[in-house]
Amino acid sequence: MRRHFPIFIAAILLSVGQISAQVTAPELNAEWVKILNNRGYFPAVEEIFGQAKSSIWVMMYSARYYTEPPQYARNYTHGKGQPYSNTNLLLQDLIEAAKRGVEVVVILDSSDWNKENTQKNRLFARKLKKEGVKVFLDDPRVTTHNKLILVDDDLTIVGSTNWTYYALEENNETSVVIKSGEINKAYRKYFLKVEKKAQEF
Repeated sequence: MRRHFPIFIAAILLSVGQISAQVTAPELNAEWVKILNNRGYFPAVEEIFGQAKSSIWVMMYSARYYTEPPQYARNYTHGKGQPYSNTNLLLQDLIEAAKRGVEVVVILDSSDWNKENTQKNRLFARKLKKEGVKVFLDDPRVTTHNKLILVDDDLTIVGSTNWTYYALEENNETSVVIKSGEINKAYRKYFLKVEKKAQEF
């Protein structure tokens, strides 16, 4: 018999700044929840991307493609011939998913106050667009601080983990994978709302 874990959508939506303390949101159910702490995030997300059947939607505050070793890396272990960061591999995973027919859509933050983050996000966006992946930059007047991934119609990955070398390989970070059609559907509505105000790259 499957266990159903109650997930309070109010707590989840609070992480993306969509409700105030005065609003009561409905309780949604999940089939299961998996915790992804620190170095557990990358292999789990890569596996999920490899198994995606219909869609991968990503909304990310910082997404990096490294053309050289990260400047302040403390425990750098990437050897000769390896990608400079596992974020480069996630980018490639998205490209490969798109090539096998999965709908891949990415929304990245763009702002007039954090030009460095915007510039680096644009590099990531260019790499994706060159390979036919649909990419959007958000409304520059609003900071899109999300770290949200929606896969197919039942998986949601949300938490603190940006797609940077430091987040994936050095920082303390935590995210969760939630298997729930209800929660995935709720976040898809939110994703489309942000996409509507974003500009295609």
